[in-house]
Amino acid sequence: MHFIHKRRGPLGYMAIKIDLTIAFDRVEWRLLFVIMKQFGFCDSFINWISECLTTSSLSFILNGSPFGNFKPSRGIRQGDPLSPFLFVIYIELLSRLLAREESLNNFKGIKISRTAPSISHLLYADDLVIFCRATLEDALCINRILSSFSSWSSQLPNKEKSQIHFSSNTDFSIRNDIINLLGFKSCDHKSKHLGLYFCKPSSRKEAFKDTLDKVTSKLSNWKAKTLSQAGRSVMVKAVVHALPNYVMSTALLPINICNKLDAISRKFWWGSNSNGNSLMLKSWDVICSPKSIGGLGFRRHHDANLALMAKLAWALASNSSSPWISLIKAKYLRGKSFLNDNLIACNASWIWKDISSCRDLINNGSIYSISCNSDIAIWKDPWLPPCLSSDLTINCPNPLSLNLLRDCIDSDTCSWKMDIISVTFSKEVVEDIIKLHISPVNRPKTLLWSPSKSGKFSSRSVYLHSQVNRFSASIHSTVFPWKWLWNSHIHNRHKLLFWRIVNNILPCRDRLNSLFKISDTSCLLCKANVEDLNHIFLHCPFIRQVWRTSFWLFNVSIYSAINISQFISMILNPSCKIFGSNLRRLEFISFTAVLFENIWLLRNKINQGAPFFPVLIFVNNVARKAHDYWFSSVKKMQFKAVTNPRWKSPPTGYYKINSDASFANNIAFSGVVIRNWNGSIILAFSRKHNCHDSTTAECLAIMDACMIAQDLGIKSAQFESDCLNAITFINGSSENSYWPSQPVVDSIKRYWTGWPSWNFFFAPRGCNKAAHELAKWATLNLFEGILQLNEIPVNVFCDFGFPIVDSLCS
Repeated sequence: MHFIHKRRGPLGYMAIKIDLTIAFDRVEWRLLFVIMKQFGFCDSFINWISECLTTSSLSFILNGSPFGNFKPSRGIRQGDPLSPFLFVIYIELLSRLLAREESLNNFKGIKISRTAPSISHLLYADDLVIFCRATLEDALCINRILSSFSSWSSQLPNKEKSQIHFSSNTDFSIRNDIINLLGFKSCDHKSKHLGLYFCKPSSRKEAFKDTLDKVTSKLSNWKAKTLSQAGRSVMVKAVVHALPNYVMSTALLPINICNKLDAISRKFWWGSNSNGNSLMLKSWDVICSPKSIGGLGFRRHHDANLALMAKLAWALASNSSSPWISLIKAKYLRGKSFLNDNLIACNASWIWKDISSCRDLINNGSIYSISCNSDIAIWKDPWLPPCLSSDLTINCPNPLSLNLLRDCIDSDTCSWKMDIISVTFSKEVVEDIIKLHISPVNRPKTLLWSPSKSGKFSSRSVYLHSQVNRFSASIHSTVFPWKWLWNSHIHNRHKLLFWRIVNNILPCRDRLNSLFKISDTSCLLCKANVEDLNHIFLHCPFIRQVWRTSFWLFNVSIYSAINISQFISMILNPSCKIFGSNLRRLEFISFTAVLFENIWLLRNKINQGAPFFPVLIFVNNVARKAHDYWFSSVKKMQFKAVTNPRWKSPPTGYYKINSDASFANNIAFSGVVIRNWNGSIILAFSRKHNCHDSTTAECLAIMDACMIAQDLGIKSAQFESDCLNAITFINGSSENSYWPSQPVVDSIKRYWTGWPSWNFFFAPRGCNKAAHELAKWATLNLFEGILQLNEIPVNVFCDFGFPIVDSLCS
């Protein structure tokens, strides 16, 4: 559309937007089955589809009741999940007709550049767009195709809704002739296609104003006062964040619209008085941070917009095979690299400018996977993880001696050529390079997203990665175990109350005085001390009496040295022992949540002129609510039985090989213990490795176990590790593995192919204790190699009564 809008010269182009009249209801079943047959669907599958379509019956709703019953002879049902797929097959007939006529040069599509492929039509279900030259010859051909398609399929274009957009250089007489021939209207600037403007609007602000209006209209139907703050949190995520997502995935919204969306979210969440004023006691930037660091998981719209658009930039950088990628490359890249080279921006379309603006986000987390045949350009392509050295040329002795990374790799051993990299790179870079492992599998050059464990790109991952500096500031501002709070079993309303207490954003008198200098700061419950949150919930004589007379007989005065935030942290701590069992601790948390909620409600009622409650009545009221709340909550809880797992010997004829790793400061020591079916230790081994994460260290330990088993010729073995991720990666597909560990997993699978009776299992720490203790011992003693069992403490291999050695160890 940008090409049509900017078209100059003697030849004009046009885009025909066609709306089909009740398209789903006009699908002819017999024609659909013929098309499916031509596509190669088997008869049994076509019969299943036929049964789904022909056995349906319809009724009319008359005065609220079903009336009559009849069987349709054509059409597919709206809302049926199968219907869109069937219609795509059905409409392919039109696509083939257009492609055939274009191949015969009866009409020509649009080429946005000399090397770009020709685009004649785009189909998305019943939304069609046809591109061609703005000539009577092309219009006659399109009219003939539509007539043939209509006569075969019963599909009719809606001439009231179908429109034609002409390039500005098209003569007005030709425009009128084409409009009269096809019977469609000329496109105005308000028409839309798939929810976006079909013609280029006058400005971005005008183009995306509808997005702002939709959000405002949706929230105006809800009164913030009728919802709790927890309910408003759900509304912000479900409406203000969700509604613009589609539009923000296609273009960058203007900053002022994003700011207005943030303002709408902020005002709705905080609420407002009759004058429309809001009391906002916490920075919105802090609230728009992950729950794990003290926020509520809200998003700033401009940051989210960049993350969503980065998905298109990633598709371009990773050489996706989509048709739009071919168009963009032919128009703007012209053989250049999207990640490394200068990009064309003159007279560019909005979509290209928006994608280009996301390139820095992509560059900050991109990395190419390394294999023996890597054709990675050493000095241009990213191949060192961002957590390691960022600039290869720093103190580099000879930066131009090599071009491709495969020249630094020994393909026979899948290892680095130390003699080459030591003279090519600086000492610091060499130390980082040797931590990278090389896959023995010859894979094509693949771009990975390093912040994601799997290496797969996602908008969520790029959003979190792009905001890491802002989130770091939030972490240092409030030190609190937020995961304990959000993982607790209490209601979301109570979680939010605890969150507000910890962040000191309840409007108590002391907090209001710090903002507005009010005259009276005394507590509304005791009329004595200054009313802050520590006083209201812990130190007020009224609340202390409530604690003492409650079912718990809790003496809160012994915790006078801690503040309310520390108190909440203490009771949420899973290892807290002051309540005895964990179940009692959970019940106390529920009681505390109900008590705090009712204390705050009582305080607010008194502030509005309500009479004071006697302590006993208040305690009984809270006790009843807490009991009902706990009784309903405990039914939903699932408690894991505490077990003491033991190592089990393998079946007769099998060996069990346990492995573990100790990792610290980018150095790992593996521990491998081999036992026979009697449970006796046959061999113990340790090796030192360079790596930069614990999961890779665990995989290296398993690889050591495989190497030793192969050297010993062990045909039947059960490998165990207490790293669930490593075992999952080995037993699963390569697509779902942890990308830094993928080369090691490839090596393990290469060992595995030669020994079909090998199996890999996850084992809890208690079943893997010997390998775990061995790895720790090897780290402390810097030991590598095969161990003589009499050289280390016996308690390292103390494993539930099994003998340490037998005659095989001699």
